[in-house]
Amino acid sequence: MKKITLGFSILVAAGLFVVSCNKKANVAPEADVEFQSSIDASYANQLVTEIDITASYVAEYRLTDNFFTYGPNPTGNASNTLTITEFTTAGNYKYVITYNNCVCKDGKRRDGSMTVDYSSSNIVGGILFYRLPTFVCNVTLNNYKVDGWLINAVTPFKITNTTPVNFNPANTKLTWTLDGNFTIKNPLDSSKNMTWVGKLTKTLVNTATTSAVYTNSLTSINWATKTFTSNTGALLEYTGSFSGVTSRTSAYTYSITTPLVKDFTCRPDQVLTGVTSSTVDPRIYSEWHPVINGIVSFTTASGKADAVTNKIEPRVIGYGSTDEMPASTCDNTGKVSIKGISYPITFIK
Repeated sequence: MKKITLGFSILVAAGLFVVSCNKKANVAPEADVEFQSSIDASYANQLVTEIDITASYVAEYRLTDNFFTYGPNPTGNASNTLTITEFTTAGNYKYVITYNNCVCKDGKRRDGSMTVDYSSSNIVGGILFYRLPTFVCNVTLNNYKVDGWLINAVTPFKITNTTPVNFNPANTKLTWTLDGNFTIKNPLDSSKNMTWVGKLTKTLVNTATTSAVYTNSLTSINWATKTFTSNTGALLEYTGSFSGVTSRTSAYTYSITTPLVKDFTCRPDQVLTGVTSSTVDPRIYSEWHPVINGIVSFTTASGKADAVTNKIEPRVIGYGSTDEMPASTCDNTGKVSIKGISYPITFIK
């Protein structure tokens, strides 16, 4: 009995030794540092909102003092042209903007055409403007490209002025809804293609008549004043949400929790031009306006699942200096917070 007991004890001890030798040390989970999807979705939204802003200029009959018309013609590029055609016959109210490899005032190269059709609006006297509460337009795109990215409106991009009729600008702000479904194709790598499907509400924060941006229903909105100084421009806020896929066909949702802000007074890119005898100040401010403020709840299938919940937790995109309450900064930077850790990023222009 003693021998048997001893042998059994030795076997048990050996088994415990083997088990203890095979035990793995605790390993900290890998940090989730995937934030390219946040940059991609922000860029997709930039492209979509710029289509609306283009419509907002032409539908206010501001056809020259705007970001989307051509800037200085690059050397050797004689095809840098743009034409805007207006149709005002009954039942056919629209603007057709046609680009031919055009480098615009915001520094972006555009090609193809965009049609802003407001025939479904409540037309009075053969004319209707973007600022009027009854304005509705549908935007369609034909081989439209921005810096090589091919943007297609799967269904017409619908822009609706939702401001109450006979509103008082002293206490009511102009608002619009932007409802669309877009595919955005990369010029070189199809794996980087994106989609944008959603609805946003845009508000002209400084609608009040004292702002020098909106005067009255008879005067076009002064979105931005092109002078050699940064004069007052439109201050816009966006709320709402959209979803789709970013590169590598990763599904995402983008929900605005604190309004995104675009300030048309903010021109981060300053371009030095040639000095002539009539030049007072050679600085020209690029007509490109980034999102300078706002907070977004962002979920992407590209992220790493939590080790405990096995779910991909939403991250926070902050446009500005901090995630909690971004300060207005005239640049194109922000932070992405993932599981409480913030990473500074620069968005695509």
